[in-house]
Amino acid sequence: MDTDLVVMTALTTLAALGMVVVLLLPAWIAWGIAWHSAMPSTHRHSFAFTCLLLTYGVMTLATAVLLPLEALKIFIAPDLHARGYMTLGTAIFRFAEHGVPIVSIMMGILAAFLIPFRLRRRWVAIRRADSADAAPQLNGAHEE
Repeated sequence: MDTDLVVMTALTTLAALGMVVVLLLPAWIAWGIAWHSAMPSTHRHSFAFTCLLLTYGVMTLATAVLLPLEALKIFIAPDLHARGYMTLGTAIFRFAEHGVPIVSIMMGILAAFLIPFRLRRRWVAIRRADSADAAPQLNGAHEE
């Protein structure tokens, strides 16, 4: 077997595992916060999963808000550059090219820390309220 193929396969596998660890970073952060708080162990899984979903939602919303910059990059920046406004066209292009991913990732990192810290004290009450609302519906369904 070719050693280059083995090395490339190993590096690709390590890179894929590294991406999984990085993409699950919000869940790791939420799990660590839940573990070190006074939260019951039965609530930790739902807490981590909810924080993960909320973090990815914040990242998606941040990207969606900045999406018009992509349209500016594609349509307006080349036209400005061609009309002689090279500095403005280049600034729009560079901010859209580099700023949108950076802002999206930074919002995700910020949300990965803020969401679990804000929810940790309220999570048990949220879960109790949710189960209290669901219990009468289940009991009522069996009686009919």
